[in-house]
Amino acid sequence: MKSKSNFILRSYSKFIYDENADYSEDKLIKANDIVIDIAKLLISLSTGIVTISITLQKEILHGTNKYFLLSGWIVEGLSILLGVVFLYSMLKLYRNWNTAKLVDPLSTMLGIFQFLTFIFGIILLGFSAIL
Repeated sequence: MKSKSNFILRSYSKFIYDENADYSEDKLIKANDIVIDIAKLLISLSTGIVTISITLQKEILHGTNKYFLLSGWIVEGLSILLGVVFLYSMLKLYRNWNTAKLVDPLSTMLGIFQFLTFIFGIILLGFSAIL
């Protein structure tokens, strides 16, 4: 059985390699934990934004553009869905160290799309309040 440290180092060295960097197992696991925490934060923020905008829509946002508002809710919902799928895809890292890829292209794309939909949803909701 191969050690976790060698597996992690081989996985990361395919994508990013710096001779002066510390590729210890603890630091790489910490980096993945930070990425997972960011995904959880974006899920929480998206949920809060949708909840607050739905709650305050009748009292504060009377003259808003309904199409931008609905589009913003849909895009924020998509951001939440992408975040949940991203977290599920990251589970394989912790299931089996020998077969999982530490830097999985699918997980990377899901994380990027989650962030982009989060930002785009905020922009749409902002336009709904302005226009």
